[in-house]
Amino acid sequence: LVKSDSISLLQLIADDCYHTRYFAVAARAFDALNGIDSSKYVDPLVCSCVGAFAELSQQDIRSSLEVEAITIEIIGFLQKY
Repeated sequence: LVKSDSISLLQLIADDCYHTRYFAVAARAFDALNGIDSSKYVDPLVCSCVGAFAELSQQDIRSSLEVEAITIEIIGFLQKY
């Protein structure tokens, strides 16, 4: 893949995951995009992190280790900014 194709694919993954409420995956994709162009993806990254926290707080079917791992990852994303 050409670099622009990779960025387009990453944008598609980020947007689709956000719109289908897979916020943790969207946050990962937006974080990767933010490493390429930090001026465009901070807001979507933060919104994805907020959505992921909200999703975690509403689901009690996840194991505590899974919740902890996702929480640590999201906090890591947010600490960069």
